[in-house]
Amino acid sequence: MNILNRNVVQRNLCLGCGTCQAICPQKAITMELDDCQGVFLPKIDDNSCNNCDLCWEICPGAIADYDTLNSVLWGGVPGNYRIGHYLAGYKAHALNDVLRYNCSSGGMVTALLSYAFANNHIDGALVTGMSKEKPWLSESYIARNIDEVVNASGSKYCLSPTNIALREILDKEGRYAVVGLPCHIHAIRKAQLKFPKLKKRIKLLFGLFCASGRSVNGLKTLMGGLNIPLESVMSLKYRGNGWPGKLEIFTSDGEKVLADLENYYPVMCLQNPHRCSLCHDKSAELADLSFGDLWLPEERKNAGAGKSICIVRTEEAARLFDAATRDGIVSQTALDEKELLRAVQPDNKKRLISARMAFCRAIRYKGGATPEIKATLDDYTLSDFIKALKYYGVQFLCERRLTRSLYLRSRKKYRRIPFEK
Repeated sequence: MNILNRNVVQRNLCLGCGTCQAICPQKAITMELDDCQGVFLPKIDDNSCNNCDLCWEICPGAIADYDTLNSVLWGGVPGNYRIGHYLAGYKAHALNDVLRYNCSSGGMVTALLSYAFANNHIDGALVTGMSKEKPWLSESYIARNIDEVVNASGSKYCLSPTNIALREILDKEGRYAVVGLPCHIHAIRKAQLKFPKLKKRIKLLFGLFCASGRSVNGLKTLMGGLNIPLESVMSLKYRGNGWPGKLEIFTSDGEKVLADLENYYPVMCLQNPHRCSLCHDKSAELADLSFGDLWLPEERKNAGAGKSICIVRTEEAARLFDAATRDGIVSQTALDEKELLRAVQPDNKKRLISARMAFCRAIRYKGGATPEIKATLDDYTLSDFIKALKYYGVQFLCERRLTRSLYLRSRKKYRRIPFEK
């Protein structure tokens, strides 16, 4: 059996990032949707595989050696392990009001990528949009112009093997930017150690804050709550229409359905991918520039005017960020370390993940395998362990249709998802 299959897939540690498919020299790996778990997993052709083990060496699922990668990238472990290495932190937003309104928060990723294209900094950008064939699923591609970047704007609350598009970067010369979740960025950093082409061609890594990935099963539960068959979906957008945003669905019947983020998002969280629940990196610590929603109480009062947290981690990213500010593309306000920590709120990763791993090992939940994380984590408390028990209890109940249905009916906020047509 292939080492990736044995040590990652069979132990429920696959993140579904897709990097293994992109870098396999024999093209023996294909990412396929597992209907039972609602996640993408690698399918390995044993007849083509020559057991070179490259897929295992770049996989971020079983071993997360952030200490080594931090040493390679920044020369040592971060001064503040809860944020990661960084040069500066900001709250910021795009000055294009239309772009800002239609994006997830401040429109910063789309604004900066568009600026990079307009000023000939990059020839392509790996982004994630919605599938044309299955509009309820997301898919990655290499954008070659600003219009293609704008088409991919907004959050995608459904897992995608984003890094399969790295194959095009390996095959075609050029200067690229990549937009991905912490796991995607982690895998790329590992792959760059093995593939000099990736290190040379990828000029900017844009990391997105992530609390956890969302499975396709979570989407199916949401659509059931909205009474919308998946096959009738013509287009789907998770965020936009101001901040914090609305789900927007167009159906084949000509209907437009809108649901507020606070009403639909909790339903999608009831069936999270298992390995995502054991990830310690919320703020894409290995990226050049990290972005997230500014979920602060004082900002929530300004509904409709989204802002982003931006963490600048490298000199090249700082030059792009400063130039875009100088040229009137974005607006920024510096945050000191205390404000940045309050904005990032890393506790649920650095501390609660320790409790979740301890819980999984103690009761052998999902086999009891946990990733080997080589990074500084906060110590957990008894309260954190109880939270892990509650979290995995809900996840366990929602794995099965009958118990999921009973749980949804038992909780008032899940009985009916408010929406408008």
